Amino acid sequence: MKSQNPYIGPVISPNEISENSICRKKFVALYEQYWESLYAIGYSRIKSKNDVEDIIQEIFINLWNRKTFKVNGCMKVYLHTAMKY
Repeated sequence: MKSQNPYIGPVISPNEISENSICRKKFVALYEQYWESLYAIGYSRIKSKNDVEDIIQEIFINLWNRKTFKVNGCMKVYLHTAMKY
């Protein structure tokens, strides 16, 4: 997966996810949809590229490890709230 932003590489590689391809594709699509906004929020607060990348990675690893989860409301709000804390 190639990053569009030259300042940050992909945090999660599709090859690192070992579940079926449908789940992998949905998960990667979720990551690709939100990583830039999460990065912007994190970098505006932390000012450390490596730390922000680590936090984004942890957020998505936690989601992946849950396998199933329910978000009451908007996924964007859920992820942005996770990034702030």
